[in-house]
Amino acid sequence: MAANEQISPEIKSPGGVAFELVWEKPSKDPSKVLNSPSDKDKEIDPEKIKEKLQAAEERRKSMLIEARKSQGQETTEKIKKAQAKAAELDTKFKEETKLNLTEKLGKVEVNKEVSKQHFQLKIEKTKEQREKVQQRKKEHVDVGDNGDASTGSS
Repeated sequence: MAANEQISPEIKSPGGVAFELVWEKPSKDPSKVLNSPSDKDKEIDPEKIKEKLQAAEERRKSMLIEARKSQGQETTEKIKKAQAKAAELDTKFKEETKLNLTEKLGKVEVNKEVSKQHFQLKIEKTKEQREKVQQRKKEHVDVGDNGDASTGSS
C-alpha cells in the first residue's frame, strides 16, 4: 500500500455487513481525461455550415409535413367516427320514433274503438229509455181511453 493511502477501520452496518473505506487520491488527473477534442483540428468552412443549416431546415420541414399529415389523418378519423356515430344515433332515433308512433296509433285506434262502442252503448240505452217512455205513454193513453184511469181529458 502506498504511503498516502489510508484505510479506515471496519464499519458495521445495521444489517450485519462489514465494509472498509479506502481513502486515496485518483491515479489519473480527471481534467485530462474529460477534455473534449481540440478545436484546432476542425476547420470552419462557411459552405459546410450553410449545407448543414439547409439540411437541418429540410429535416425540420419534412418533420413538420409528417406531423401535419398525421394530424390530418387523426382529424379525418375523428370526423369519420363522429359521422358514423351520428348516423347510428339518427337511425336509432328513427327506429324509436317509428315504434313510438306505431304504439300511439295503436292506442288511438283502441281508444277510438272503445269510444265508438261506448257511444253505441249510450245510443242503445237512449233508444231503450225512449221506447220505455213511449211504452209508458202509450199505456197511459190507452188506460185513459178505456175510462179506467182518471187521467185523461173528458
